[in-house]
Amino acid sequence: MVHARVILVLALWSVHAVGATPLSGRVIGVHDGDTLTLLTSDKQPHRVRVGDIDAPELGQPFGTASKHSLSLLCFHKHPVVQVQGLDRWGRVIGRVDCAEADVATVQVQAGMAWVYRKYSQRPGLLAQEAHAQDASVGLWAQPAVAPWVWRQQRRREDER
Repeated sequence: MVHARVILVLALWSVHAVGATPLSGRVIGVHDGDTLTLLTSDKQPHRVRVGDIDAPELGQPFGTASKHSLSLLCFHKHPVVQVQGLDRWGRVIGRVDCAEADVATVQVQAGMAWVYRKYSQRPGLLAQEAHAQDASVGLWAQPAVAPWVWRQQRRREDER
């Protein structure tokens, strides 16, 4: 518990130190369809959660495809991250642009992520999601369970 608090304090300090200045660096890891690791020029790794979207978990249908999509878009590239805050795990949440493309928009348009309705403040993404769904693109080609619902179901199963 103390270790987790230390990590959170360091993460908060790191984001605070960055302030309104965007993060930039090179993507050295892609963890799933909405999370990557950015190595800044001062050799500091930052786990970054793409804001406004929620991608399928790796254990879900399209989880691996979503991760692959984000990898093609960002791995070894030099994105700019407009920091929006931290999540409860200490990850930076931000608007990520890789190769001059807005990652959230690309993932949603490709049917590789949902708009994270609980947190998103970008109404234009909902129209992009509806278009992908109407076109049966990506995860919309089959019945799909939103990751937040899937995680909740898994927690219930684990409690039994």
